[in-house]
Amino acid sequence: MKRDMDRIREMVLELQGSEAWPRSGEFVTMMTSKDSSLSPALARYHIDLLRSGGLVEPETTTEIGVKSKFKRHVKDTRLILSWAGQDFADNVANDGLWAKVKSALNDAGLKSAAFSVWARLASEKIGEALDKI
Repeated sequence: MKRDMDRIREMVLELQGSEAWPRSGEFVTMMTSKDSSLSPALARYHIDLLRSGGLVEPETTTEIGVKSKFKRHVKDTRLILSWAGQDFADNVANDGLWAKVKSALNDAGLKSAAFSVWARLASEKIGEALDKI
């Protein structure tokens, strides 16, 4: 699977706008119901990227499901944006600014870039907008 920064942005903004912290499973269902092209596996993959990238806080898991003699059960965690996740959401919330970030990468001939590049470009575009004030 390949990381999709538009999907990461969409998920972070969705979490920022949530009134309650959804559990991973609930969030997968919510995101796949909004976008029919998003499979549950792809949604879970991007949630894992949010976690490993530090955009959501690790939280105690809740065990759900039936425990068998093999002690198999499912763990479901709430998705809570971290400080870095909140910063990223704030920096990419504006659709026009996000388009400028994507355009800058495209103009540089880049089809993909590290998350830190995306975040830095978003900050720079905000700085440029503020310089015009």
